Amino acid sequence: SNSNYIYYMKRSGLFRSDMDGADMRRLSPYGNWPDGIIGKKFSSDGNEFLFFSRSSLGVVHLQPGPVRADEVFIGQDPIMDAFWYPGAGYIIVVTDKDIKVVELSGAGTRNIVSLYKFNSRPQNVRYDENSGSLYFIDTRIGADSVESNYLYRLDLKERFFDGIMQLLLKKEPDTGYEKR
Repeated sequence: SNSNYIYYMKRSGLFRSDMDGADMRRLSPYGNWPDGIIGKKFSSDGNEFLFFSRSSLGVVHLQPGPVRADEVFIGQDPIMDAFWYPGAGYIIVVTDKDIKVVELSGAGTRNIVSLYKFNSRPQNVRYDENSGSLYFIDTRIGADSVESNYLYRLDLKERFFDGIMQLLLKKEPDTGYEKR
């Protein structure tokens, strides 16, 4: 982490040590980590980190209060990457079929919105926290019926998700809004 600790996700719990491996402490007995974790990322404030496998995404809340781990998303399509949306309670999840946003607030149910459906498996997905933009390459069939790669930028500026959630809450459930 950026706070000079190393975190260990073991079947016997979540542990933390100093950077040299000394002062090992068990923070939580939670050990139900998914098999094959492919990514871990700390939030900008260092109070949480997300972890994901090809099929599920979870969040470990380090502060405030007792350490806890929550499974926040189970995908039908393989997860390729995930990003914290800075300064807000959202995670951007990129699967090999689409881009989704998972809202972290709320107890039990989570709002999950699909923002973009890929035409083919995306390439070179990058998130720029400074600009709030997600970049990726997707294919599109042109007027000449030839499939070509195009670079896309999805702007996810501050308050973007709050506005889109307000719009979606006013519409019928068949508009692509999923409440889980």
